[in-house]
Amino acid sequence: MATYDCFLDTHVLSDFLFQFDSSMPNNNLEPRGFLTRKMLQKINPLIEGEGRDGIVITSVFNIVEVLNKIIDIYGDNAEKMIIKLYGFLNQTPEWFLIDDINITTANALIDVPIRNHLGDAISGDDAILIATALMRDNVFFCTFDNRLEGLNIKNVSFIR
Repeated sequence: MATYDCFLDTHVLSDFLFQFDSSMPNNNLEPRGFLTRKMLQKINPLIEGEGRDGIVITSVFNIVEVLNKIIDIYGDNAEKMIIKLYGFLNQTPEWFLIDDINITTANALIDVPIRNHLGDAISGDDAILIATALMRDNVFFCTFDNRLEGLNIKNVSFIR
């Protein structure tokens, strides 16, 4: 079986966190909001395999983004989600990695294009996330951002 990792962007991460139940950490997730069936075909096997064939990844930068937008993302569920996120951060499953931002991330920014194939600028936020994903060997970048579709970056496949 081929090994790969799945990187979750901000909105995909927010739906992942909404569904994830730490009392059943190996349960499959369902398509909802920004979590699509296509993404879950890659994510759920990693959860079921408990990290043997790859891991689910996000960036500490993404966690900060979710916290920064928590009321916009979760509305009336924001307080509940802060508590849930706190619990998740304190008992992160072995198959989930929250990657740091460091000098290696900064160096990887060199390989991130500043524009997509349509000439649209890649935001600094997205560039940091892509640079984080670039540090993996074979990664599926789960995003709903159509500006990232069509980017041709080594080792990274964008799925929506």
